[in-house]
Amino acid sequence: RKGSTAAAELRRKKLEAEKSKLSIRVAELEQAKNIASALVTNEKVKAAEVQLALRKITAPFDGEVAHVFLKQDAWAKEGDKILTLVAMEELRVEGNAAEGLEVVAPHELLGAPVTIEVIVAKDKPPVIIESTIGFVNPVQQITGVKVWAKVKNQMVNGQWILREGMSATMKIKVGGAKAAIPAASN
Repeated sequence: RKGSTAAAELRRKKLEAEKSKLSIRVAELEQAKNIASALVTNEKVKAAEVQLALRKITAPFDGEVAHVFLKQDAWAKEGDKILTLVAMEELRVEGNAAEGLEVVAPHELLGAPVTIEVIVAKDKPPVIIESTIGFVNPVQQITGVKVWAKVKNQMVNGQWILREGMSATMKIKVGGAKAAIPAASN
């Protein structure tokens, strides 16, 4: 019986060793499965982030929302109007230079200094801004030559002083301080 007990004991020890090896292999496979599952989850998160980025709307400039066409969280198709955004930090004052063009060539207007007077309120003095002519239309119309100048806007009490659509007068100084060409603006 001693020999059979020793053989049985040896066989039991070998089976326990084999069982331990298989347990290690099962644990390794579980770990590999968990790693793969984590990688799949990470890829799902990345895919969701890409989908969100595709649906995120950003403007190429800072501005004020003037009109909203869709409510927040509403779905929009490419090309749908969702809002009107107006750039307010820098505005363009446009007008037609008409008077005085008989003595000044239109190409001389580009880069010329301009004084802009903007009526901000009926009973208030106009806001006066100095700038330069940044554009002269290459096509002359009966009404004159279209010109524009960019101006920096300012905030007072959280509101912009200048707004799109305000009336202004542009006085373009050409050839030093000698000539001033008025340009009606809007």
